[in-house]
Amino acid sequence: VEVINQYPPLETYDNDARVSAGSNSSELCGANFTPQVTLINPGNLNLTSANVSYYLDSDPSTMVNWTGNLTTNASEVVATPSYGNLSPGSHSFTISVSDPNGTSDENTNNDLFVFNFTVSPSYTTSTVVFNILTDNYGDETTWELRDSSNNLVSNGPLFPYADATSYQEIINIPAVSNDCYTFTIFDSEDDGIC
Repeated sequence: VEVINQYPPLETYDNDARVSAGSNSSELCGANFTPQVTLINPGNLNLTSANVSYYLDSDPSTMVNWTGNLTTNASEVVATPSYGNLSPGSHSFTISVSDPNGTSDENTNNDLFVFNFTVSPSYTTSTVVFNILTDNYGDETTWELRDSSNNLVSNGPLFPYADATSYQEIINIPAVSNDCYTFTIFDSEDDGIC
């Protein structure tokens, strides 16, 4: 039996630290953003200290001077900030780590972690009005509304649409707060509505 080693060989480092934001949704719907600032030790030596900083968008950064004892591949949540009332649109949460074990990080490629996410605009409504003018192939057109858990909230039409006809669909929104909805319109022939 011949053993073939990995090529190129996996490079490891004695003093190496990296960071993560935990598991977060890339789209927020009226909820607070609460990342788990996580320190990870991919190094060969136990990690006993590190400087971790984090910030949201252009806010001032927060520094955590961490001390502890992380074995190789172990991790620890060092902060759980909570950001509320975020404006709709794109946001970036940035975490960096430096000075593992009070020395230079031998692998700086994993010292920075950026998590990009979007805050959806919010509306207070119990119905959505959808107006459609069908093309010359109205029976090819269908639609659906799904919530953030991909549950079907509503779909249509109840009967096939006629050609070149205006319709108004009134869709009732469930009384669930802080949820996002995805509206999708379909064309069964995949040639678009013209």
